[in-house]
Amino acid sequence: GSMWIGTFGAGLFRLDTDSGAIAPVDLGRSGAGAQHIDQGALLVDRQGGLVMGTFGAGLLRRPPSWLDIRSYRAGDAGAGLRGEDIYAVLADGAGLLVGSFGGGVQRIDVARGTVSWLDPPSASDTRLDGVVAMQRALDGNLWVGTSGGLYRRRVDGGVQDFPVPSGSPGAANPGYVYALLEDRQGRLWVGSGGAGLYRYRPGRDDFLVYRPDVDDPRSLSDDFVSALLEDRRGRLWVGTRSGGINICTVAGEVLQCQRLVPGAHPHAPSHRPAAVLLEAPDGAIWVGTGGGGLNRIDFHPDGRIARVRVWTRADGLVDDNVMALAYAPDRALWISTRVGLSRLDPAGGFDNYTVADGLPTAVFNPKALAWLDGRLYLGGTHGVI
Repeated sequence: GSMWIGTFGAGLFRLDTDSGAIAPVDLGRSGAGAQHIDQGALLVDRQGGLVMGTFGAGLLRRPPSWLDIRSYRAGDAGAGLRGEDIYAVLADGAGLLVGSFGGGVQRIDVARGTVSWLDPPSASDTRLDGVVAMQRALDGNLWVGTSGGLYRRRVDGGVQDFPVPSGSPGAANPGYVYALLEDRQGRLWVGSGGAGLYRYRPGRDDFLVYRPDVDDPRSLSDDFVSALLEDRRGRLWVGTRSGGINICTVAGEVLQCQRLVPGAHPHAPSHRPAAVLLEAPDGAIWVGTGGGGLNRIDFHPDGRIARVRVWTRADGLVDDNVMALAYAPDRALWISTRVGLSRLDPAGGFDNYTVADGLPTAVFNPKALAWLDGRLYLGGTHGVI
């Protein structure tokens, strides 16, 4: 069992009554207030959460410490992954496709708990096993973005890669592929790490390329594309590593963008790196930033931005480096970070989960999150949980 110990000045501790070990517990709040727990102000509620009164941080609640966790790691008997650094998780029929950095694409049969491997093109001169993004297209083909380029696994079993010309990375075909999106018109968009945004032209079997232009304020703000989203209005959202967000419209082969760059636009996100984008049921756009917390962009009825709201560690978020976002069936928003998970309740409160709650790892990777049959699957530095 466990015993909770509240201190006035050093925060919260948990005593393992079997081993006698004492460990500090991160309450997910910055500032000295959360370290001052008032005398007698600890209570375990009916749901198993721990409620505590503090001197300076108000009333806090720590969620129940039990989690129903299943993990997939390298070397597990009958269910071993080839690589544990998971950057892509995709619900695919009754199973999961996961992409690891160095291990390629693997399929997890969640009912049986087994793992099988989908090897990359064998004829390629470039290693294509550093998988960063995946997209199942409407025609059934699987697009796989890697640190060495892009390839397509066709429904007939064939595999086609798109080699990068020697000496000119990203000139004709994308090199480091960081994000993939198929929009509602069936257009495949490819976000590269340093060479701009690509759009696949199936009739020609080649790509259009869109890059920043210092003389064109309607061009992309940055050439490292980190996240892609199509909203309900048909606009293409392009998140970048250093240039904030771009809201783009497409007319034929012309891409025109509105730049939302922190410091240069009143409705820009709170930090330049945009790690993940997600549309809310009401049409708002969630932005997970790398260092600036969680942002929500709300709109006027005509589509103009009305406001940007920000949640950080000071508001109860477990970490300001947001990696991935997904809605649960109960409409709660799950948020993976570099130090754990947060659950944003529809009522507006955060529940946080770290290794102290039983997570095998608290370091999660960008966009590596999916729901399947009511369970949440996440990719991080120690496999899939």
